[in-house]
Amino acid sequence: TDAEAVRRESLQRRAVLGGARALARRPQLGFGGPAGPAVLDLAAAYPRVRSWDGAVVRDAAVVPAARPGLAREGAASSCARADLRLELEVDADSEAEGTLVVRCREATAEARVALRPGRNRLALPFSLARPPLWGPAGMGEPTMSAARWELRWGDRSLSGETSFGIRDIRLVRTPDERGETFRLEANGRRFEARGAHLLPANALRPHHPDLAALQLAKDAGLNLVRVRSGGSYASDELLRQCDAGGILVWQDLPFLDALYPLEGAFLEEAKSEVAEQARRMRRHPSQAHWFGITGAAERWEEDGWGERLGSRRAAAEETARLAEVFGRSIPAVLAEADPGRAYLEGSPARSWRNEASLRAGDLWYRGWDDALESSETAQGRGGRFVSGFGAVSHPSPAVMRAWAGMAGEKRTPRAVLPAGPAAERIAVREGPG
Repeated sequence: TDAEAVRRESLQRRAVLGGARALARRPQLGFGGPAGPAVLDLAAAYPRVRSWDGAVVRDAAVVPAARPGLAREGAASSCARADLRLELEVDADSEAEGTLVVRCREATAEARVALRPGRNRLALPFSLARPPLWGPAGMGEPTMSAARWELRWGDRSLSGETSFGIRDIRLVRTPDERGETFRLEANGRRFEARGAHLLPANALRPHHPDLAALQLAKDAGLNLVRVRSGGSYASDELLRQCDAGGILVWQDLPFLDALYPLEGAFLEEAKSEVAEQARRMRRHPSQAHWFGITGAAERWEEDGWGERLGSRRAAAEETARLAEVFGRSIPAVLAEADPGRAYLEGSPARSWRNEASLRAGDLWYRGWDDALESSETAQGRGGRFVSGFGAVSHPSPAVMRAWAGMAGEKRTPRAVLPAGPAAERIAVREGPG
């Protein structure tokens, strides 16, 4: 009904564009929490080839054709054999027969290929014996390998080099006496994750990585960063730094605790974007997992989405739509574009207030938000895998001096609290305990 449509639209994410509120699939980036500005990251900007002559290679990647054959050597792991595949995306302006060659370490593979006008996807399998493994920080060296490729047709040729890492990252979820495990394994060994969320630090250039923050994470001994749905896709520059530093990346798709019109042209656009980004990011061994929608389970349980939709039928239709898109459509796209990498339909699995969240799935603990629970209570509410804490870090002394109008001055800062509920929340946080 019209009333149900209005209620459903009220739950969709919107942004201010040119003075009008328009539906926006991409999350607005909130800087400084609810009190800070909201900036809409309209698109991930990546270079595009504008013109070419004869043919151009749009993308080249070495990807695993199967999981590597691992062998245990004491406390370490090694790779006995790796079956790989060179994949090229080539745009050609005419039909041609050619040869594709790849060389990597002691291996050489060659095959005849046919080019057709338009987009061509070429694949050439090859294998490596006892190649070095890429290991996350604390579990070996993040060793990268390189493969040289050449495409020849007629009197023309294109060539290049692409880097890759060989590793086996798994998310182990098996039933046990507590509920279900949620454990990472790297190259056949248990991986103890020490991570943090990585959100853009620059509101005006949100899809540019904050490499300084990444270096701080590495210096602090972290081995995992989560690029949250409130940010953007990890850039190649960020992923290269993570490849070199042995830091795993968990990438959220940009669907953040809202209901979207997941059908028709809107859904097709979202699927195309996911496919493009997955093909771009799959060459990086640091890219570990994908998450579908963030916060939806909490919103159903805590914000009353079902009641706000107006009827049981509308709520059932919406839950069925979410299950179809994030349980079947999106994972099907990822299975084709980036096979073998783990995908989770949603995060967290359920609200942190639900006791079942402590027994299965990842937990996003929000008990510290607005001092809802004490730090003592929080110690006993660790889930199987805690993927988020509701706690804001303290600003640096330099930032505090600048905010207080004291840059370059040496005098005692004066505390200024805003009036209203915000002041009460700050006072609670700074109170006893």
